[in-house]
Amino acid sequence: MKTYTTIILLLFSFFELHSQHWQQFGNGVPGCDNFYLDSTSNTLYATGKFVNQNGDTVISPAYWDGQNWITVGNFDFGITGGFPYKLIIYDSILYVGGNFFKLYGAPGDNLLKLNNLSNSWDTLSISPNLSVRSLYEYHQDLFIGGRFTMLGILLSFGVAIHSPPYWSSIPQVLSGMPWVETMKEYNGLLIFAGLFPAYISPNYKGSIVGWNGFNFVPLDKGLYDGSSNDPLIVDLEVYNNKLYAGGMFNASNVYNGNRIVCWDGQVWSEVGGGINYDVRSLQVYNGELYAAGSFSFAGNIPAQNIAKWDGSKWCSLGSTFNGSIKDMCVYNNELIISGFFTQIDGQPINHIAKWIGGNYTDSCQVVGIDDFAIDKHISIYPSPVNNILNIKSEKYTIENASISDVAGKIILTQKKRGTNVSFNVSFLPQGLYFLLLETSEGIIVKKFVKE
Repeated sequence: MKTYTTIILLLFSFFELHSQHWQQFGNGVPGCDNFYLDSTSNTLYATGKFVNQNGDTVISPAYWDGQNWITVGNFDFGITGGFPYKLIIYDSILYVGGNFFKLYGAPGDNLLKLNNLSNSWDTLSISPNLSVRSLYEYHQDLFIGGRFTMLGILLSFGVAIHSPPYWSSIPQVLSGMPWVETMKEYNGLLIFAGLFPAYISPNYKGSIVGWNGFNFVPLDKGLYDGSSNDPLIVDLEVYNNKLYAGGMFNASNVYNGNRIVCWDGQVWSEVGGGINYDVRSLQVYNGELYAAGSFSFAGNIPAQNIAKWDGSKWCSLGSTFNGSIKDMCVYNNELIISGFFTQIDGQPINHIAKWIGGNYTDSCQVVGIDDFAIDKHISIYPSPVNNILNIKSEKYTIENASISDVAGKIILTQKKRGTNVSFNVSFLPQGLYFLLLETSEGIIVKKFVKE
C-alpha cells in the first residue's frame, strides 16, 4: 500500500488579505541607525549619523516627545571622527557610545554620559581607545562592547564593565582586533556577538560566545563563514525560547545558515532556508519575529527588506522600499522602522515609518508535515528560469506535476513520470510560481521565479 505524506496543508490560504500599511513617523530623521526604548518612562530615543548633517535641525542622539524629535543634551562632541551609535539608560543616567571625540573636556572619546541637571554631556573617568558599538545592562552592571583594545590604561579586548565608580574588563579571550557589535541575555547568559576570534577551545571559531558572569561559555563551535569574507553578526533576538542571530554572514557550519540562524541551547540550525542578503535588525512583534535589512528573498519567497517568521515559515509584507532598513523597535504597540528609504510603496516617507492600516497581500512559504525528508532529495533548476525548468529527484519517482501562480490558479498540469523531468515555461510572464510535484512518497511544493 502506497503511503502518502500530505505536506500541503493550506496551499493558498497563506495569501491572506490584511489591513496594513506604512506611514511617516513624525518628521523623520535622516541617518537614524538605532532605536532605544526606555521602558520605565516609555521614551523612544534615536541615534545615528544625523550630526549637523544636511542641515538637519535635529542632532543625534534625540528623543520622541510625541510630535517631534528633540535633541538630547548640549552638542559639544566632535563630528569629524564619527557619530553617536548606541544609547542606554543605566542607573537613571543616559549613556551614549559611538565613534566620536568630545570637544571640551577629556577623556571623553567614544563614550559619554548625560548630566541630568545641566543637560550637558559629561566625560567619564576613562575612555575606550576605539569605537563603542553596543551597550547592555547585565547583572546590574553596564557592559560596553565595541572595537576597542584599551580602556584608559586597562587592556580591554572589545568588552568593558562599568559598576560605578569602578571599571573592569573581561579576560583576554576575545583577541586580535575585536568587534562586539551586539549583546543579548539568553538563558541566564550574556551573549556577545559581532566579529572576533574567541579562543575558548582549540576548535572554537568565534563571532559569538556566552558569558555567565565569571567565564566564557561556548555556543557549540560558534559561527564561521569558511570563506575569505568575515562574518559579522549585527543583531540578536530571543523568540520562542531560541536565540536568533542575524547579520552579514553565510555560516558554513549551519545548513542554509545564510544571514540568519538560531540556537536552541544545544545546536545551531537554519531559519526557513535563510535570507539572501544582509540582515540589520531583528524584532519580536505581535508574536512573530521580524527581520529587516537589504535583502530581496526570505527563504524562497520575494520579500523586500523586511519579512516575518512565525517559527515555521517566512511571510512577505508585500511592500517595496527605495532604500534598506537599518533598525526596528516596538513603541506604543506599533512597529517602527528606520533606514535609508525615502519612499515606501511609491509614497514619500522620510526615513522613519510605522506600521498602520491599509491593504496588502501576505505571501508566505508553504509548510507541510515531514516535507523536508522528501524535499531535500528533489531539486529544480535553474531558478530564475527563462525557458526550460528541470526537476531532478535523487530518490523518489515523480508521477504528476502542476504549475500554479501566486493566486492559486493552476496554469499547467502534466503527467510526468520519472526521476528527471522538465517543463517548458517560456510562455509564462515574469514572476513567482509554485511547482506541485506528486511523488511516490507524497506531494511537495517548490517555488521558482520566471525571468
